Amino acid sequence: QCRTPELRSKITAASDYSLTLDLQGADEGLHSEATLRDGKLFWTNGDIWSRVAKLTYAPISEVRSILENSAWTEKERPGANIYTFDDTTVSGGDLTPAPFAMTKDHSIVTNLHGTSVVGKVIDGEITWSTGQVWVPIRLGGDVLAKLEGGRWTQEKEPGRYIFDVKNGMVQGGDILPTKISARPDGRIVAMLHGSEAIGSLEANGDIQWVGVEGRWVALATAEEISERLEGIRWTEIERPYDHIYTVVDTAVVGGDLPAPFGMFSDNGVCMNFDGRLMSGKLL
Repeated sequence: QCRTPELRSKITAASDYSLTLDLQGADEGLHSEATLRDGKLFWTNGDIWSRVAKLTYAPISEVRSILENSAWTEKERPGANIYTFDDTTVSGGDLTPAPFAMTKDHSIVTNLHGTSVVGKVIDGEITWSTGQVWVPIRLGGDVLAKLEGGRWTQEKEPGRYIFDVKNGMVQGGDILPTKISARPDGRIVAMLHGSEAIGSLEANGDIQWVGVEGRWVALATAEEISERLEGIRWTEIERPYDHIYTVVDTAVVGGDLPAPFGMFSDNGVCMNFDGRLMSGKLL
């Protein structure tokens, strides 16, 4: 017997390889006779039915432990695309985000590039029914190492606030010191201004945050500033020697008050003197 949304209908075997079906209601006359070939039912109206095995799905906790502890990339083109799984969706790279489910035998059922596929987790790799193989990668540790000791300022207001990362904590400006962490796919996460912010560390050292945080532009590190400017002193051309300035660590001192100091890769500089944003160029 077979089940439809409306009723149960009796199947009659016409021969060893054909059957008849008497469906009423919305399906009446659409599926009345079929032939069995290669495990599929070929109906006289042109429809083809394939056998679907009964699937038992793994609990979310098991899915997480297998899939979410890593990002994934194609074995044939490592790094070309980075894919991730959350509780119910696979996304990243060149994919349109798609729902997925994992069976008890650790098969993954989903849709990739418009095609229904099944993946099998074997020895830590995902082998898809299309023949493609995904392998796990872990980017988090590399990203945190690159962040350590770095300094940034907001692109929208250079110099107003300067942030740095020390010992795994992001601090400075108008934010409280908070832990910064990296997800397996390489994206970074921190609590900024009372909410969770997710960002990406770009090749030039800038951080692009999702949402209102915008872009943080990379500044020279304290060591780089010291190497370039240590021992150098300045005065104002209009008022020579009224004030003498120097850079100590990452701040300009002398004159009116100390001020955080930032230097960009192109020798541009920025600082905040008592609320007055100033920028210039080191010639």
